[in-house]
Amino acid sequence: MYCKRNEVIKRLIYTLFILSVILTLSAVKDHDSIFVHGTDNNGIHYIKSVEDFQNLGGHALKGNYELTCDVDLTGKSMKQIKSLEGSFEGNGFEIKGYRQEVQGESGINAEIVYGGLFKSVKGKISNLVLENVKITAEKGSNIYLGGLAGHASGDIKLQRCSISGEISQGSAGTYAGGFLGKTGRNKIEVNSCNVYGMNINGDKSKCYIGGLIGYVNQSDITLDGTCMRADLTGKYVSGIVGYMYKARGEIRDTLVSGKVSSGDRYVVSRNGTTSPSYNVNFDIEECYHDNFGNKISSYTTASDFSGSNKGVGEFKALNSESFKDLPNKENSRFGVGKTSYPQPKWMIQEKTLKILRISSEDFKSITLKKGEKKTELVKKGEYFIGALESGEYEYKAVYTDETKAFAEGKIFIGKTDKDMELYPVADPEEEEEEPEKPEENYDVTEEPSNFEGEGSEKSPYIIKDKNALRYIVHMVNMGNKNFSSAHIKLANDIDLENQSWTPLGINTVYPFQGVFDGNNKTITGLNVVKARSYYGLFGVLKNAEVKNLTVRGQVYSSEPYAMAGGIAGKAIGDVKIIKCAGLVNVSALARGSEGVGGLIGSYEDGVDYKWENHSLDIDRSYNGGNVICTGKDLKTTIGGLVGGNKNCIRVTDSYNAGYIYGPGVTAGGILGNAGYRTGDDCSPGIKYSYNSGKVVGAEDHEFNFYGKGIITKDNMVNSFSEDTAAGKNNYGITVTDENRKDLVSKLGEKWMASKEKNGGKPYLKDNDPQVNDPALLKELEKYSKVIPVPSGSKVGYKAKMSLDGVTVDPSITVTPSQSKDDIKKGYIKVNGEGIFLKKINSGNKAITETASLLFEKNRERIFIPVEIIIYPDIRNNGELIDRIAKSYIKKSDEWIVFDMEIYSRLKHKKYSTEKVTKENYVNLAINDLENKNSSANDRAKGEIILGSLGFDTQTLKAYGKNKTYNNGKLLKEMSMHGDYYTIPWILLADQRGKVKLSKEQVQNFVNELAKRQGANGICRMKYLGKTYDDIDTTAVAISAFVKYTKGEDIYGVQSQSKAFVKKALQGLKKAQGEDGSFGNINSDSMVVIGLIAAGEDPDKFSNNGCSLTSALSLYINDSNDGFITTMGYGIAGEKARNLATEQGFRALVAMERYKELGRTAYNIYLERSDKEVPGEANDKGKVEDEDIVQSNMVNINLKVLDDEGRTWFESGTVKVGGKTNLIKAIEKNLAKENISCEFKGDYLKAITYKGIRLAEFTKGRKSGWVYRYNGKFGKVPLGILKLNEGDSIELIYTDDYSKPIDKDNNSKPRKPKKPSIKMKRPGKVQKLKVKKSGRKYILSWKTVKGAKGYQKQVKGKKKWTDLVRGNRISKTKFRTMKYIKGKKYCYRVRAYRIYKGKKIYGKWSNVVWVKS
Repeated sequence: MYCKRNEVIKRLIYTLFILSVILTLSAVKDHDSIFVHGTDNNGIHYIKSVEDFQNLGGHALKGNYELTCDVDLTGKSMKQIKSLEGSFEGNGFEIKGYRQEVQGESGINAEIVYGGLFKSVKGKISNLVLENVKITAEKGSNIYLGGLAGHASGDIKLQRCSISGEISQGSAGTYAGGFLGKTGRNKIEVNSCNVYGMNINGDKSKCYIGGLIGYVNQSDITLDGTCMRADLTGKYVSGIVGYMYKARGEIRDTLVSGKVSSGDRYVVSRNGTTSPSYNVNFDIEECYHDNFGNKISSYTTASDFSGSNKGVGEFKALNSESFKDLPNKENSRFGVGKTSYPQPKWMIQEKTLKILRISSEDFKSITLKKGEKKTELVKKGEYFIGALESGEYEYKAVYTDETKAFAEGKIFIGKTDKDMELYPVADPEEEEEEPEKPEENYDVTEEPSNFEGEGSEKSPYIIKDKNALRYIVHMVNMGNKNFSSAHIKLANDIDLENQSWTPLGINTVYPFQGVFDGNNKTITGLNVVKARSYYGLFGVLKNAEVKNLTVRGQVYSSEPYAMAGGIAGKAIGDVKIIKCAGLVNVSALARGSEGVGGLIGSYEDGVDYKWENHSLDIDRSYNGGNVICTGKDLKTTIGGLVGGNKNCIRVTDSYNAGYIYGPGVTAGGILGNAGYRTGDDCSPGIKYSYNSGKVVGAEDHEFNFYGKGIITKDNMVNSFSEDTAAGKNNYGITVTDENRKDLVSKLGEKWMASKEKNGGKPYLKDNDPQVNDPALLKELEKYSKVIPVPSGSKVGYKAKMSLDGVTVDPSITVTPSQSKDDIKKGYIKVNGEGIFLKKINSGNKAITETASLLFEKNRERIFIPVEIIIYPDIRNNGELIDRIAKSYIKKSDEWIVFDMEIYSRLKHKKYSTEKVTKENYVNLAINDLENKNSSANDRAKGEIILGSLGFDTQTLKAYGKNKTYNNGKLLKEMSMHGDYYTIPWILLADQRGKVKLSKEQVQNFVNELAKRQGANGICRMKYLGKTYDDIDTTAVAISAFVKYTKGEDIYGVQSQSKAFVKKALQGLKKAQGEDGSFGNINSDSMVVIGLIAAGEDPDKFSNNGCSLTSALSLYINDSNDGFITTMGYGIAGEKARNLATEQGFRALVAMERYKELGRTAYNIYLERSDKEVPGEANDKGKVEDEDIVQSNMVNINLKVLDDEGRTWFESGTVKVGGKTNLIKAIEKNLAKENISCEFKGDYLKAITYKGIRLAEFTKGRKSGWVYRYNGKFGKVPLGILKLNEGDSIELIYTDDYSKPIDKDNNSKPRKPKKPSIKMKRPGKVQKLKVKKSGRKYILSWKTVKGAKGYQKQVKGKKKWTDLVRGNRISKTKFRTMKYIKGKKYCYRVRAYRIYKGKKIYGKWSNVVWVKS
């Protein structure tokens, strides 16, 4: 009976199982039916009808989708699409008439609601037209509305998209944007998009409206060629972003226009505060606007937004790369009858053929077929390009890898041009990636049975185990005020068992604001790796107290802009840390990090611009954990107790014994940033405290006590540090053998020392000292933070994680991993066994992915972030060289002409400098060098370049001159002691045989450079009182010295030259970075050329498996036709980018010649022509853009300042216009005062005044002339400035043109301003009254809070004067002297505060008039 019943049950279970499978398959089939046309081999889902599109509603989309028809939803219902992760190609088709009504809840705990066609998007959306969209939200808060999507949940790129319609919201606390409601911690690229005919309406009490995006949180934004033409209504209205927090990026070629109904409106965005933590930084070029006033953004400084910002009137005449004017407007899809503004070019239907551009590195040919017609796409660089009619095509793509067959599928061409990628078909034998394991959830959401207490001071919540603690976390992070402000007490030690920990007080909205008493217990096994923004046991502490607590574990953040600390990520307001110990290994990435500390990551008082007493107080606490910050960012601060800080921190009877390791950041033993005084009784201080931990920071940015901020002598009291950092702080005492014996007594009664504890060093009596094992950190230093996959590696290659020449500790486990937050591009596979190459980089550029390394030993753990660089095949530089050469054929810049001359001697050259261009350079050079004021640097370059072109520099004749001159002789006759930077070039010029330096001159020059060589082998340069390594000059010196190391010792410098070259090569080897680079393309290029001259192969000159030649690929630009640099903006940035490409090109050409010559020593600067001829200029030579003139005549103010700020010339009547452009006007007016100037194209090259010549490179390789235009740093070449009457031009000589110019000291970069939080102005004086008292007046007014005093002024008929004669009755009352009868007087008063000896004034009161 029992067996029979079991059999029945088995059959029933089996039947139910079969039924569930059938239902599941049915559901899958129903879901797949929305893609009735399936996907092609390229993985694309085609949408071919309105029904196909409607069926997407309610679903989460993953993959690639394409629209192949117009979709009219007018009068039809459709659910919101849950999400898109992948791509959506609109092909220029329209989605029309989508409607959505959004309902939200009210209150602080209201659930977030996203309104839009998509709830969230992540990926790429292109060529999509949304017409007559309507999104409405009548009530609720926490609502984000966007016509396209409510939320950009990841990186997103919008390209050639357009939207029109209406978005309306009827309640406060909402955000709305034309395309997107909200973005967060991602990259946003918007290119050639259009918001037009759009009405966005919001509640006028509190809502944020943006033409493009409603709310941006910590995103990088690139905006190019985009129109926001919308009518906006709301409390806060901005043309681009409604509200912005910690955003940065670029805005180019953009229009903002429309009707605006708001009293608070901005072109770009409203920001939340003046606090520097909001970190908004944008570079703007050609941003046009109307109806938005003159405000770019709220609460910003001039440095936040750099670039041009113009009225819309100038836009109407625009005809740029992105826009085109339509005088008749017949061809515009969207402009007819609506606007006279230019339209985005993609929207103008002028051609029947559409441009298809396919990006793919895997194929060598692609053929398309439509019917019987075949089209072969043309390969141009990284792209395949073709012009095609609309319709569906079959494609066949042949692999570059000949071991594979071919890929085939379908491509659809719609109404617009199209960019797309083709992906290789997966190899069936390729191992499939393991799916990421779902994150385990350790949250405790229900009250544990052993939970005790009421949360009051008398009856605190008693925490007995980890479940009770996790329950507290859940309640606080849900916003329950009974818990967030509660008193909490530990009853036992708690082991969190290294399970993923969610910080208590997860963010600034839900912080912990109570009292947490550790009761002298310990929390172990802390493991924080998956938090957001705030990493620690606590996320955010606000006006809270933590005491009697020891924490042990690890905290790790690879998130930009994050804050990480052992106890808390961030502290706000009045926070106290008392008798706490941090034994936490805290590690983070430097990129944008706002603070990393052993106890607290970062602090701010939370009170904007108020002079009040708020501080973070740390008392009787210590850190024994390691604090690690990898990467480079000098703005990032790390410290033993606290990392970042904007206000005031006070440390008493506390110490750091942990290792502070941040070789690319600013590091302090106690505090990363001490802060500044913020109130009458609130000054930062370190008293009776001690640092014994080793401190490693960037050069000149490591300190034994604090990295930044100010602590006065009175507030640095009896505090000591072992000699563990190069930088010493004022008033802190370094421990010596002499003062060590008195150390404990000096620290005070709370300290003691014992040989058995803390290594014999002082520690606190009431807190037993413990220090984390430094073995993990020492092991960490053996591993590379940049892990290379070298050029030529094959699929399956296992990357080497440890550095060369080290022995790893087998007792420490090192495990690599990649999370969803890492940068993944499909080139590597990461698992517990290692990092493996999955796909070969067949392009020119190096590709970067990211991962993490976990170091473990005895339950102690440290995470660090790493970069994996997949280098390309270094043999593939031919196409890049040719592309740059093609762009140079009409360039007459001196070094470009030289580079092209050497390039023309390559066996496989394709291009050469045009004859007329080369002649133009020769004319300019010969005419310039005839000038006796030419510098040694110019003459040396002339020798090298003219010589390489085949000219005899001993017989040069300038245009219109009868006599020849000898440039080499003139160079020889110049100073015996050349400028440090010029010496190598003089020596190289001499080695060409025409200068004929004397033995004495050569010895002097060699001695001078040898003196500059540091102990590390690198030449040293001085700048602003500090000395730095100069890689570039070291490399050029190697090129110049090599010749003296061989053959007969004619000049007596052979042994000295050999020693210099040997030491320099060794120094360069040590200075080479883990990625093979020296930090920029300029230095890398110079070193490549120097190595080749010395016979050293750059392919073999490597570090960490990365060769110097491969490192050049790190700097190739996105268009694959040059090199990038991060130096400078505007005119300085343009110079820097041009120089980067030119020097990179020179290195590539030198490398090719080196290989063609059999890899024997080759000096590019000494290459000779087959024959030499005399050089004669047949014309003056024409500089670029010389024909640009000012059409109307105007008078401008011109001023010339040297590097000390001294005026060389000043005039307010310089005429510019007609045939006299600005350059000619400068030359003419300076000549009247016997001042000569030299221009090179539109750039000022040199000025000579009373025998003093300041020219480019005179005072360093970045020195030269720059200018200010109406007080602002110049952004464009001088020759193309459009001037108005009364404009001001200041020509300024600077030591470093890549840095901004200080108005007070023109030769030095502007010093960073102190945080303006200390400069808060007092309030305006209110209720000023003036009463008669006999023949005197008594002034009285209302007290201004925080005012130190008041300034009183009186005015009769003429001007305001200070009212100093009279009697002060009280602080707010003043009696004047006797007045004159019959005369009118007016009075005003303003308050002031005193900050650092200076008066900070408030606004004037209203003026009061009286008649005697």
